[in-house]
Amino acid sequence: MTQIIDDLRTVIDMYVGKEVFLISGSEDEDMSSLYIFEDWVGVIDQLKTMSPIIEMETRVFHGVLTRSEFLPNSFRRKSAFIIQLNLGDASEANVIESESEASWELANEIEDVIKTVNAISDIEIGIENIFILYGYKIETCLSINEDDVDEEIIETCKNIAAETIM
Repeated sequence: MTQIIDDLRTVIDMYVGKEVFLISGSEDEDMSSLYIFEDWVGVIDQLKTMSPIIEMETRVFHGVLTRSEFLPNSFRRKSAFIIQLNLGDASEANVIESESEASWELANEIEDVIKTVNAISDIEIGIENIFILYGYKIETCLSINEDDVDEEIIETCKNIAAETIM
C-alpha cells in the first residue's frame, strides 16, 4: 500500500504491530510529511517521484510499528525511533532517532519529547500521539535495493513489538 498520510493517527493505528517502511524528512526538520508503505517496492516508487535534492535529505526506516504506552523489556540491540505526530497538521510527524539502550531510557526520552512539545506548543500532546518503530534506518543513494531489507532484524523487531501489544 502506497500512500501519503492525510490523517496520520488513523493510518498509523492500522499499522501498529506490523512491518512497515517509513519515509520522513531530514533530521534537521522538526516536522515533515510522513509516508508509510507495506513493502519496499512502494518505497522505491515514492523515491522515484522525489527530486534528487529532496531525496538526499530524506530518511527511510524499516521496522515494526508499536504504540509507546507499552515498552519491551529489551530492544535486543535494535534501534528505536520515536514518531511524534503533529497535531497541528494531520499529515506531518517528527521521527526522532532514539539513543536509548534500555526501556527506561526510552521512557525518559518519550517523556522529554512530550514535555518539550507541550512547553512550546498551544496544542498538548499525550503519549497516545507517540509511536515507536523498532528497526533500522536504510541509507539511500537515490534508491534502495531489495538486499537492503534485513529480514533477521525484522523478525527480532516483531518479537519486541509482540511484547508491547496488549
